[in-house]
Amino acid sequence: LVAPCKEARPECMLKMQRRLLRQHSAEDILLLGRGGHPFDQEDEKSHGGRLSVSSRFSAQEEGPIARRIGLKSVVKIFNFFTPPNVSMPWQMHRQLCSTSSGFVIAGRRILCNAHGVRYHSSVRIRTPSNPKQFQAEVLAIGHECDLAVLTVREEDFWQDLEPLQFGPVPELEAEVVVIGYPTGGDNLSVTKGIVSRVDVTQYSHVGETLLAIQIDAPINNGNSGGPTMMGNLVVGVAFETLSEAENIGYIIPVPVILRFLEDLRRNNRYTGFCDVNVLYQEMENQSFRRYLKMKEEQHGVLVCNVSPMSQTAKVLRKHDVLMAFDGQSIANDGTIMYREGERISFEHLVSSKFVGDTATITILRDAKTMDVEITMEKRIDLVRMHLYDRAPTYYVFSGLVFVALTRHWLFSEYGPNWSSEAPLALCEYLSIFPTKPDEEVVVLSQVIISELTFGYQKLVNLRVKAINDVKLNNVRHLVEIIENSTDEFLRFDLGKFTTIVLERKKCIEVSDQILEANQISQKVSLSRKISEEADDSSAKNGERIIADTKVFLA
Repeated sequence: LVAPCKEARPECMLKMQRRLLRQHSAEDILLLGRGGHPFDQEDEKSHGGRLSVSSRFSAQEEGPIARRIGLKSVVKIFNFFTPPNVSMPWQMHRQLCSTSSGFVIAGRRILCNAHGVRYHSSVRIRTPSNPKQFQAEVLAIGHECDLAVLTVREEDFWQDLEPLQFGPVPELEAEVVVIGYPTGGDNLSVTKGIVSRVDVTQYSHVGETLLAIQIDAPINNGNSGGPTMMGNLVVGVAFETLSEAENIGYIIPVPVILRFLEDLRRNNRYTGFCDVNVLYQEMENQSFRRYLKMKEEQHGVLVCNVSPMSQTAKVLRKHDVLMAFDGQSIANDGTIMYREGERISFEHLVSSKFVGDTATITILRDAKTMDVEITMEKRIDLVRMHLYDRAPTYYVFSGLVFVALTRHWLFSEYGPNWSSEAPLALCEYLSIFPTKPDEEVVVLSQVIISELTFGYQKLVNLRVKAINDVKLNNVRHLVEIIENSTDEFLRFDLGKFTTIVLERKKCIEVSDQILEANQISQKVSLSRKISEEADDSSAKNGERIIADTKVFLA
């Protein structure tokens, strides 16, 4: 069985999409994209010396070196995983197996895709020179950037394996080689392609928006996680394809990879990407700019909303115009100059930051220009982006099944085109900020028919806003209200004049019978870590996941 390469999603159906903003240093990544030095703006003490990315490469080296060095370092990954049944959250699916690719990096580590080891119960790795499948240990997973780091404890595994090193972001029209184990055979496959685009795009694994490279080489099932090489250097990790077109593949570029590895070096665990937690609107309309009293030479994007729980809310306001980020001018369409002749979203600059870093933003407020400083923090979501590291949250009461709204639940209920198939009333919550800690959107996902619930069977996939006039904060809050209630009736407000009323005592009397009749072993499960719980505690016995990022670069 093969791990499917994730499909590259189209633009979000929301016009004012939540802008997901990330981490490194803006200047560092721009330099890295030009073959410069990452972390140049940081002191040598904090990073243990400067890093450099080699641009040593010649056309004569491309084919033979990629084959001689790259092939022996690319491994096949077997992931045995048991995903949860999100639609029936008290159940798990049967165990499945998928295969993907990975490659050896310095420090006896293996880099691969996060989706290649999702929901892992057991991960095994096979090298090109050894038919044995070795047991692997997952050290860290970054679902937002679709990357993971593995290791193998057995000494025999590392014989004849050489770590690959990273190079710069390739120029347009550069020829690259994708190496991996795609569908159609058991041995390594080598495919040549041309770099056709470098842009900020939405990663399909969880919907994060990061820098990516588009190539014209097909990335087939099983190719995911394999290195994309230019000469003897890795310039990206294969991770997804565009299903609507032929021969369009995407690779994760080196700046994103190094950002992930540096996060592990700093924190000995994956901490995630940052966000400025704002919604913004492009300002290409001239009348709009005049209305805001912008001068002809001024440009930027308009802040439409700021998360009330964020640090940014202390600095930015609605209707501020973001004109520059760390000195980089933001155009009216939200882009910045990347390399000569190339423009990309300014979100790339934000994705260079780490949690706790500061950034200087030039804004226009009430026709006055000023510089403000914001502290980068993790994104604040009302709707959880993924459930790869958590069991689904649910509560069953007298046949009513309540869940927390997540993207995984939307996918499970409405399929891969959920953004257009799901009710707009639910999809809109993806671009709304929470107003209280731990706030969730509680959804009535099913009505199991019984004598008490008959007549309510059509009232599904609706938000539960309140119980007996008490506004809900999350599923845990819903459980507390119901379990502690002494009222004769329970009235569920589903919004838009829709209501469900149940007799509390009768519901309690038949609750166990309904659970048993529908083989529901547990009536409630609140948010908890599952298979990847050990990953957040970093490496065992004080071991560093990543000791030094300098070793990854030529």
